[in-house]
Amino acid sequence: MTNMRLDEVAHDALSKLDLAGDSDEDRRAAITVAEPIVLAAIAETRWDLVFDLAVALADAYADDSEGDSRRREWADVAVSAARSLEGDDGGPSTIAALDRLGRAQLDAARDTTDLESAHTTYLQAVEVAERVYGPEGEPLIDLLLCAGTGAAPDFAVDLATRALDLAEQHERPLLPVLLEVTSAMIEAERAEDAVPYAMRAVELAEQDEDEDDAAPHGLLAQALLDSGRPVEAREVIDRVPVDDEPWLSELKTRILASLEQVTRSRSRPLETRRR
Repeated sequence: MTNMRLDEVAHDALSKLDLAGDSDEDRRAAITVAEPIVLAAIAETRWDLVFDLAVALADAYADDSEGDSRRREWADVAVSAARSLEGDDGGPSTIAALDRLGRAQLDAARDTTDLESAHTTYLQAVEVAERVYGPEGEPLIDLLLCAGTGAAPDFAVDLATRALDLAEQHERPLLPVLLEVTSAMIEAERAEDAVPYAMRAVELAEQDEDEDDAAPHGLLAQALLDSGRPVEAREVIDRVPVDDEPWLSELKTRILASLEQVTRSRSRPLETRRR
């Protein structure tokens, strides 16, 4: 196949993948057309076409409930193609491919090993992004947050707080980053440290009528409870409905149980004196 012909069929396949939309039938038909073309592009060492097609195929399989393994395979092909294009140091294409591979690994994660694989992939993306955009580049924010998944708890806190610093510097929305910082600190058994971040998240959520404030309130309540402040945790959790969110409902049950335990422990000295 000549290069001109290869360009033509590759671009046609990319158009089909792009236009498939939500139709499973159209998407699978487009995948069937595109996959053999990648092999032809590899044979011709057309890494630009291999990258574009592999990325598009990884995205197409992301919408397929049975496509987890194929999604990871094509994301991996995209990484290899990007490395061939940009060298070992990598560049924007390498970052984009690693991001797709990491998301595919996260979405299909079934155990700690899968999460650790995603963590390793995102650390590679962070390393490349630091070389391309510098240590304070805006693209690092999302990569750092994703890299926290599967990381050791204290390292996850370091990654999330660094992402928060960059989000503030680049004037990015802070609420989702604050939630990640809070979650990481709670996971690292640093609930007391998490409280001020959770309070900031609640304040931001309450300022935006379109923002769902259940998660910020829930994380603040959890941080307060884990800090030994069940009374304050109860006040916070009572501000939001919990019935539609199992984790909030479970958290409220824990808070009420903790309050009951506190009440019992305080009543025992009185009962002893009465005897």
